Amino acid sequence: MKHRLLAVLALLALSVAGADERMANFESFIRKDADLTVDRHPFLLCGRDTEAVLRAKRNDLYFEVFVADLLAFADQCLARFPATHVFPFTENPNYQVAGEALVMAFLLTGNEAYARRAIDWTKAFVAAHYLHVPVNDTGKFAGFLSDGNSVSFVLNTVALIYDSLYNQLTDDERFEIRKGLAYFCKITYEMSITTEYGLAFHKNYCAGQMGALGLACMAIDGETDLETHEWLDQAKRVSIAWCNVAVKPDGVYPEGTTYLYYMVRNQVLFLEALSRRTGIDYFRRTNLRDSLVWSLWSALPWKYEFDNFGDGRYTVNLQDIPYVLQNHFPDEADALILKVQGECLRYQQNPYAILFGRKPVPSALGAAAKRGLSKQFPFGGIAGFRSGWQEDDMLLLAYATDYEYSAHSQADRGQFNLYGCGRKWAIDSGYGNDGKVENSATAAAAHNLVLIDGVGEAFDPTMRQSGTFADITAFAANDRLGYVCIDEKPAYDFLVRYQWISRRAHQPVARAERHIVFIHKGETPPYVLVYDDIRKDDQPHTYTWQLHSAGANTVDIADAEVRLRPLDVQATTVFAQGTGTWDTPAGAGFNLYAAAAGDVAFKFDVPEAGTCALWALGRVMPGMGGSVEVSVNGEHLGRFQPGSTREFCWNLFTLNKDKMHEPESVRLQAGENRIEFKGILSGYEVARLLLARDLAFVPRGPVPSAADGVTIEMGAASGLKDAVLRSVDDRADAECLVRVLHPPQAAIRSDLYQPSCDPAHPRILVDATVVEPHFLVLLYPHKDGMPVPEMERDEAGSERVCVRLKWPGVVDHITLNPSGGRLSVAGVETDARFLFCRCDAGSRPRDVLAVRKSFLSGCEKQGAETSGEPTVLIHADK
Repeated sequence: MKHRLLAVLALLALSVAGADERMANFESFIRKDADLTVDRHPFLLCGRDTEAVLRAKRNDLYFEVFVADLLAFADQCLARFPATHVFPFTENPNYQVAGEALVMAFLLTGNEAYARRAIDWTKAFVAAHYLHVPVNDTGKFAGFLSDGNSVSFVLNTVALIYDSLYNQLTDDERFEIRKGLAYFCKITYEMSITTEYGLAFHKNYCAGQMGALGLACMAIDGETDLETHEWLDQAKRVSIAWCNVAVKPDGVYPEGTTYLYYMVRNQVLFLEALSRRTGIDYFRRTNLRDSLVWSLWSALPWKYEFDNFGDGRYTVNLQDIPYVLQNHFPDEADALILKVQGECLRYQQNPYAILFGRKPVPSALGAAAKRGLSKQFPFGGIAGFRSGWQEDDMLLLAYATDYEYSAHSQADRGQFNLYGCGRKWAIDSGYGNDGKVENSATAAAAHNLVLIDGVGEAFDPTMRQSGTFADITAFAANDRLGYVCIDEKPAYDFLVRYQWISRRAHQPVARAERHIVFIHKGETPPYVLVYDDIRKDDQPHTYTWQLHSAGANTVDIADAEVRLRPLDVQATTVFAQGTGTWDTPAGAGFNLYAAAAGDVAFKFDVPEAGTCALWALGRVMPGMGGSVEVSVNGEHLGRFQPGSTREFCWNLFTLNKDKMHEPESVRLQAGENRIEFKGILSGYEVARLLLARDLAFVPRGPVPSAADGVTIEMGAASGLKDAVLRSVDDRADAECLVRVLHPPQAAIRSDLYQPSCDPAHPRILVDATVVEPHFLVLLYPHKDGMPVPEMERDEAGSERVCVRLKWPGVVDHITLNPSGGRLSVAGVETDARFLFCRCDAGSRPRDVLAVRKSFLSGCEKQGAETSGEPTVLIHADK
């Protein structure tokens, strides 16, 4: 007792003095096993009955393939990383992924080899990094770790291995790892109490770091004479606050689903450990339940992929997060698991899925669908509309988020994404965060927005924390119509840099409103109308309406309409299938777990030497990251993802130096040449390769011409390992009609937009040089054979635009009335500035949407409600 009192007094004295002289004799503050009075371990996520629980679950058919995958991966890790391997202290998941897999493999099987290797890695890690982690001494980030996010992948791993394998450690090993944990906790805590860290509170990094700190502090609480309880309190307070502030009250995390699931895992595991220790359900003190609902709405109509309005990609690894949350929010977690993964659980860096998870209740997804077909997330600034919850249904998401001080803000206020018939039609350009003006996914030019004289919404690419604003000013929905209005004016007018400081004017506009109408399936298939009411000033300007589409789509322009259609791919392909396909596993080991992961070679002849750009027409299985190392004529060139999306598209071989996405020169010799792919991650499929002599050439169609370069068909492949040749007939049976209803004089063109990190994709541009363009565009994804509406247009001078879409059995009247004058449509009298009116075969109003009106008549309900009466949505002036 006296010893502890003296230690506490010493700590107080040191804190007052400011300098921490303990580092000269840090080990003296770490208790040895003989000084510990309570044997608690394992207790964080495992308990004394864990092995029995896991071995019972191992026999559960739901976990059969999961266990086989996990053990296959654990065996691969044993072969790949020797006992002396030193993992880096960086933002690199290898230590976490390998270490956690070996811990779970040991708990499932009792095989000491798994436990011993995880322990040896951890001892080597501590020995290499103890007292040697770089910390910034000067500048704005003084007190930060040089690689601050590193702790999100290593500190938690050391803590979980220490606690879970505590009884497999010797006394000396426990002490060595304990002192490493104490040191890593100390430098993480000191970073977390800096002013700059507080300003960065909303970042995803904060979640990962504080969750890791909390787990580590719990692991050694009471095992040192350091202020670990203070560190633990900081981690708990920040973690719970982050889950209630950074994660909005409606569950939205403004950096997107990619970054929520990238970093919230540590916090979920930390809160689970806290709940187990205290008996308090900390999850119910957070917004994580609502984040599951938001995740469900972000899930695309098919499995495995998510919409990402923010700085992210479609592939999101949920890891074991929903399985941990199953015990706290079963309905929402079950629905998310079923929506994303179906009923086949595979191992994907989710070891705790088997410890905390269970087979989801099949009815959960149906219950989720009953939540409705429209959803507004008012705090996150998102509006969502679905035609249903099946794979061929349509999903539209529109965004008007507030500015957050984060590293992933973009000029994307008013962005909408559209999916339907199993395809992506209107997309975000993907990951940016690159500090670039040209060829960036961050700028307004990379989004489905309107440019004015080539300039869009405000953003400063040199300042990752710059931001713009927009508001959802109206939202209305029923089971027939959905409507959202977004005020984009602030996003054009100004931006702010660095935590609301330094507000800067951009290009002020008189008005910038986006109106989106989602027409649910009923008398017609579902479709979308987008009306942009934008005006800069009283002078003519060139306004450009943009639509970005998936790289898998082709563009056909005729008159005032565009048809987006996926590539038709009929070919013999190389499929790096590992040991089984995703939905119908033939055995253990689909993704990381195949030893060769898709090795293949190609021989071909060229008449003369020269340099080329290498392209692959490929795709990747959903949720996978298929990649290879490329060698040409024995020269190793680097890593390549021949497939990047679930659809076939052309992928350029680039090392992406300085995030420029420029091609790597592939040198060919006259005569015979050999290209080799050494598989790193399986799951990719390639239909053909192209070696283009013109380094700037971008292939568009599925079959390049001889003038484009040398085409290599996959039937010529040899030396296949963990890969097969198969015949693919992937002809599209769907397209998206993009029809410009107004202005009639608009010029339509297309180009290929190249973001810094992702493959090039088609962009539609609609130009009009006027004072007010009043862009009105129809978007109609549909399967072959479905009806396409006829269009009629009436021009009432410059004051009014009347368009009729004639469908079998109904006519949809769309009227733009910007002056607010009185108008009459099918007996509906109003002064609405934007009117949608669906009439039946008898010209009677069926559905009415009136935007900004002072009166409305002719569509009142008469008598008892019947299915034939009109539904009315109204957006009145405030």
